[in-house]
Amino acid sequence: MPNQTPPTAVHETRDSEWVKRVIETHHERLLLQCLRLTRNPDAALDLAQEVVQRALANIHQLENNPRGWLHTIAIHTWINEQRHWGRRMLPGPANSDVVASEAKSPEQIYMEKQSRKHLLRLVNGLPDSQRLAIKLRFLDDMAPREIVERLLWSIGKVNREIEYALRNLRRRMAEEKEEHGRHVL
Repeated sequence: MPNQTPPTAVHETRDSEWVKRVIETHHERLLLQCLRLTRNPDAALDLAQEVVQRALANIHQLENNPRGWLHTIAIHTWINEQRHWGRRMLPGPANSDVVASEAKSPEQIYMEKQSRKHLLRLVNGLPDSQRLAIKLRFLDDMAPREIVERLLWSIGKVNREIEYALRNLRRRMAEEKEEHGRHVL
């Protein structure tokens, strides 16, 4: 019997060649999307590299839309990085605590910090798309049009996700207030 390549090896070879063509085809668009997300060329290259690695590791999940698949991986990877590295307080000057401490008592400063932490916990509990829209809109102070450019969403989707997120945050704060019988924020 002639020397035949096992079916799994043929499948893996075809997959790797096919993935290479897909990545070459969509490389520029992926880099542009990563740049829109990160707003930093070096960070965009890092994100694109991470996306390619995840795509290769999860090639079995690809159906028939490689561009959309890479887009989804990029968004989710960026969200995860933001979740990991982006744990920060609400925007303000770097020395806002020092400036604020001159006019506020230590108890007031502590309560404001606790309120901010609590609000961030609530925001982190939102669904991914709502959390992303809220963080970009209010933490990164981006206009809805900038969010559209960054995430390649429609303006309607951006506004809808922000509206749903705010509604969910209000509902959760009201529930906590009823549950604990205290002022949450």
